[in-house]
Amino acid sequence: MKVKINADEVIVTIPRQRPKLSASGKSMVIATSRGKQQTGAKVDGKSVFVVANAFVEVDQDVDLAAEKPVAKRPKKNPEPEKV
Repeated sequence: MKVKINADEVIVTIPRQRPKLSASGKSMVIATSRGKQQTGAKVDGKSVFVVANAFVEVDQDVDLAAEKPVAKRPKKNPEPEKV
């Protein structure tokens, strides 16, 4: 990841990856910092930290990279069946 600080901008560059299903199964992650990352950039002598994710929403059950059907992940807390 690269971070450049200009007078009016912070420019963050993260490598694009092959689309990967997010933990929730609602999107395909195409780039991520994988959480809070300290960078070499400084503002007023203090380190700049970045959290960045780039993703596309999943409209269909299709892997955008391979164009193959993808099994949806089950809901974490499914509602109990009503009797």
